[in-house]
Amino acid sequence: METKTTNNKLLFLIAALLLFGSCRTNNENRLFRFEYEVADTTTQKEILLVLRMPERCSGESNKMKINIISPSGERYTDAFLFPSPGKNSSPPIPKDRFKVVKSGIWRDAGWVYKRGIRFPVPGKWYFNVYTENDDPRCVRELFLTVR
Repeated sequence: METKTTNNKLLFLIAALLLFGSCRTNNENRLFRFEYEVADTTTQKEILLVLRMPERCSGESNKMKINIISPSGERYTDAFLFPSPGKNSSPPIPKDRFKVVKSGIWRDAGWVYKRGIRFPVPGKWYFNVYTENDDPRCVRELFLTVR
């Protein structure tokens, strides 16, 4: 039963990423770029980040910075720690905001970065996410989903 549940979670995660995540990356600076087209400004949304890392990485929290750019060029910047996918996260993370799927080689950690937001204007929004991990090989991919 555990394997079936894990497989279902992984399939859901992959489907969500294919539907909503479009990414371009600059491996030298660990910059990940995303775009999201906003049509409905009345519905509350959440921003989900999914980090893929090799199993060999320690699982320490990853320092990140996000720049969100509106269609008119207004900018919002935030610096944060992406929670550790390890067992000893501090502070503890509510289970409805953080999920980890392990394949034996990779760990995919999904975290609800922001919840209950509304985009004030329609149009194309840009998200630039910078990772500042001490070992850049520990951040293989990063996905952003707005749902």
